[in-house]
Parts: sequence; C-alpha cells; structure tokens
Amino acid sequence: MDDYMFMSNVARCRNVIEHTTYLEMVSYSDPTLNTIEEHPLTPDEFENFLNRRGAFAPPELPEGVEQIACVRLILQLNAKHPDTFATNVLSFPSATYISMVKTMNLPFRSIESGSAVGPIFWAAYDQDEKNPHLRKFSFFYNLGIN
Repeated sequence: MDDYMFMSNVARCRNVIEHTTYLEMVSYSDPTLNTIEEHPLTPDEFENFLNRRGAFAPPELPEGVEQIACVRLILQLNAKHPDTFATNVLSFPSATYISMVKTMNLPFRSIESGSAVGPIFWAAYDQDEKNPHLRKFSFFYNLGIN
C-alpha cells in the first residue's frame, strides 16, 4: 500500500530542476584517510552516486582499515525556481526521485508532506545486516508566514 500511495503522489507532482550537489563524509579506523567531499552532481552521474559506482565507488582500503561511518547527502542549495517549494512539485525528475527514495531506503511517506519546508531527519538505525540504513523519524518545519 505504501508503494502504491508513493507512486500515486509522485505521479501527480510536476517537476522543476534545481542545481544539485552531493556531500559525502567518510570516517575510517585510520583517521588520516577520512574524507569530506562536496561537488556538483550531474544528472548523468546521479545513479552512480546513489549506488556508489564509478567515481563514487568506495576506495580500496589498506589491510586492517575499515570504514566506521559515512554520511552521504544530496543537496539543492540556493533553490532558484519559484515553484520549488510549491505543493505537488518535485525538484528532481520523477524517475530520479523514485530511484533516490528507493536506493537510499527513505520512507515512501515523506512525499506526503506536500510543500513543507525544512529538514527531514531519519534518526533510528535499522539493524538490517545486509543493508544497514537509518529508519524514518521525521521532523518538519514550515517557514511560511501566515
């Protein structure tokens, strides 16, 4: 049912395009290897970023070194399109948005926030051994002035 509702909500949205970047922070057991990267994320590289392929693939690590933490964010800073925060508008093409939500294990219900403006947090860790990810805990705030 969640999948059906998600797809129905995405289908009724129209799309605008915003400049997209990524931020990736990775910590290793050897702190000299820690990285912080922020760069433009072009549409042709979006799936590679989501799936950690190509230029976004994890590096080969020296023996005994492990990744201990990783935060990977997709950012759209300084939104320019006047409808970006309007109701039933996605700032990605629909297929890209669907892929992002499914690949990053984001909750399908997040789209139902309509035009809420502000951060959305996923705060509880899902103990799925094969695919660890954060579970839904959402907090929205709206900057609209009534």
